[in-house]
Amino acid sequence: MHSPTHPLPASLTPTEADESSTSSHHTVSTDTDQPPATQPSSSCDCFAHLRPANLEACLAFDEVASEIKNAPDAFPYHRNFISIETIVPLSSLQHPPHDEEPLSQSQSQSGFLPQASATETETDDETTATQDPRLVWTGHYRFSFDAPLELPPLGWRVGSGRWKKSTKANASAASTAAASVRNHGGVDLLLAKTRVPASGLAGLHARFAFERNGALMLVVENPRRPTVVLGDESFDAGSRVLAKPRCRIGLGNLAYVFEYVVRSGGPEKERAFQQRLGRFLRETFRGRDATPPRELLASPAEADHPLCDWLIRGTVGRGAFGTVTAARHRVTGRIAAAKMVVRTQRSVGECMKEIDICARVPEHPNVSTLIDTIYERGERWYTGPRPERVWLISSPFVRDTLAAYIQSSSSTSSFSAPLPPQLLHVRLTLFYQLLSGIAHLHSHGFLHRDIKPANLGIVSMPPVASTYPLSSSIATVAVAAAANNNNRLPPHQQPRIVILDFGHAIHAPRALPRPGAVGTVPYLAPEMEHAEYGSGVDVWALGVVGWQLFVQKALPWRRVPEEEAVWMGRVAALREKVEEMGDDGEKSVFGLLLRMLEWDEEDRVGAKEALGHACFRRVREEVERGEKEGARKRVRRGSLET
Repeated sequence: MHSPTHPLPASLTPTEADESSTSSHHTVSTDTDQPPATQPSSSCDCFAHLRPANLEACLAFDEVASEIKNAPDAFPYHRNFISIETIVPLSSLQHPPHDEEPLSQSQSQSGFLPQASATETETDDETTATQDPRLVWTGHYRFSFDAPLELPPLGWRVGSGRWKKSTKANASAASTAAASVRNHGGVDLLLAKTRVPASGLAGLHARFAFERNGALMLVVENPRRPTVVLGDESFDAGSRVLAKPRCRIGLGNLAYVFEYVVRSGGPEKERAFQQRLGRFLRETFRGRDATPPRELLASPAEADHPLCDWLIRGTVGRGAFGTVTAARHRVTGRIAAAKMVVRTQRSVGECMKEIDICARVPEHPNVSTLIDTIYERGERWYTGPRPERVWLISSPFVRDTLAAYIQSSSSTSSFSAPLPPQLLHVRLTLFYQLLSGIAHLHSHGFLHRDIKPANLGIVSMPPVASTYPLSSSIATVAVAAAANNNNRLPPHQQPRIVILDFGHAIHAPRALPRPGAVGTVPYLAPEMEHAEYGSGVDVWALGVVGWQLFVQKALPWRRVPEEEAVWMGRVAALREKVEEMGDDGEKSVFGLLLRMLEWDEEDRVGAKEALGHACFRRVREEVERGEKEGARKRVRRGSLET
């Protein structure tokens, strides 16, 4: 689209080359006389900049900056989000470089994109342009948690503002309320002082807003205006994640460079940013969702790499056949986990089996769900012989594994010193969810065959109970809330765990032994390497996990089949504890563990039956209450929609 070289009429731009214009720009010093709001101190918690990057954007910025400089009381709210730097000749801004190289540091600071201005035409007179005597203010818009937003859930609204002037002295109360809502023109970042059609900028054009999951999104607000541009992609509806450290943005005919500046301040500033962002999300969304993991609170880094519709971030852990990383959808901002596996001529069979199993497992709140599969060569079929990477994108993203939780927790149990009631309830909730997930797999004909703490992912956990002992009253109160029927914790603080990694899973009711090829030795059931086996092997493995949760975090044995005497000793201790508890013994979690660790598979309790055990009475009541609350919310939502 071609447009005039100077889209803003001279009468609208306070940079006209006349005596008054020159005077207005030089009456304000760029050093000490500037208003504090336009020159943030070094302590300003600014995490990103939006810098004008073409002639039109620079003229629009100058329009706002000149008003702020010439009138100390002008735009008192908007000046919190703008940094006015210095005056430069307009001729120095009219002809940016025309190369297509990535933004250099100097280009980023100057603001101009390494491409032609959006308004450049074939009739531009370069000789005249270079002699343009006008002076313009330069600077950038700043994003900071220190400057309070008018509407934090909506983020930083950008545009030329929607200004409503009252023409009647006896305006109604409704008009007064509407005027108060538009007190700041309905925008936070004022990109232009006036509405000029040539700029293609709407009063409210777009928003920069954090989602509950920590993704900073560029959101279209006015689909009737020219499309919003992010990098090489233009879109006229919806949103996109600002996933790169530095990117190009187009709003109408105005071009900008958006840049995260957190990492330039070193690791300390990055940590401070993550803490501030976490607090901002909790305060803005009232804790309705989990604070995202650290990997996803971090500002974008050069090492982050796009993968189709996903952005891949830091490593979380390793699975049976690959490495797990954090991932975020570049359009929706959805958080997920990306497991990367390498398929070769030798591993292609196992790799494809895991993909097929993951794709066939029905959804369940306590089972990881495959939502996308990406092949390096773009084809499902392995063409060989060169190794190929495959990414399995799954949800939900887990904060940590149960293995890390067990090892880092200093709250341990023993027969002589049981867990405090509140922490016991949290762990019973996790254990119940794991049994629910296993029962779901078994009911659909799947055997996991590698249940262990490292393959069990913690999605959310009550505060303090996650890793610390319950030695303080604060800790006791925090965890007690999870067990209090009348004071339920918000969803992101309620215990939730999921079953991960289906690298050893099969879709069959029974399987033959494969010594040394399947499972993890300390969690193997006695029959698993010596005879045909079924779903009981998963129940046994979870029983060993239960020992680590409720008895002691150390493994009860290293290899069961050759250590039957050791097994008999551990089970005898469990049975003695159950008998010591009298009538409550069989109803305790110790009584359930006895049934899960039966030597003979046919004597072992099934996962579905175990869910009905007496030790889960309070957990089941909470689950039923949560289901009823969810049903009521769905009914209310449906009535509102109709």
